[in-house]
Amino acid sequence: MIAPDGWSLLECDYSQAEIRLVAYLSQDNVLLYAYQRGEDVHAITTTAIYHIPLEEAKDKSRSDYKHRRTIAKGTMFGIMYGIAGKGLSRNLYTNAGIAVSPEECSGYIGGILGKYSSLAKWQDKMKKNAYNAMYVETALGRRRYIPNIRSRDRGLRSSASDRP
Repeated sequence: MIAPDGWSLLECDYSQAEIRLVAYLSQDNVLLYAYQRGEDVHAITTTAIYHIPLEEAKDKSRSDYKHRRTIAKGTMFGIMYGIAGKGLSRNLYTNAGIAVSPEECSGYIGGILGKYSSLAKWQDKMKKNAYNAMYVETALGRRRYIPNIRSRDRGLRSSASDRP
């Protein structure tokens, strides 16, 4: 497409928008540095899960490249929404046809949170704040109350919201 005279076209890429946002909110140095340098965050995440060099994680000629990357992406996005090993195992199988045990998935989550330690600390802080206040708040002050956040029933607690 060509813009008319006097006009400009703007193309926006929302690639990894959630990860970029969580990098900013958590101020995780590894994530922020990766984005500042234009690095492939999913490749860095793959290194955290599989304990491999970055060059190996970026090597598209490897037969396991797509498999590893799919797991890394699924794990990273799952972490941002509070997923645990069992849920990640289910999601990877449902969404990508990848069968991984909940225990392995818990290890993947631990690897990423170890790599992005400020993200882990920020998530813990947000959870504690939500537990204590019984609500979460946006940057603009909008509150969402979470009445079941203190429930002893894990199912109620994990699905706590302001909606019945």
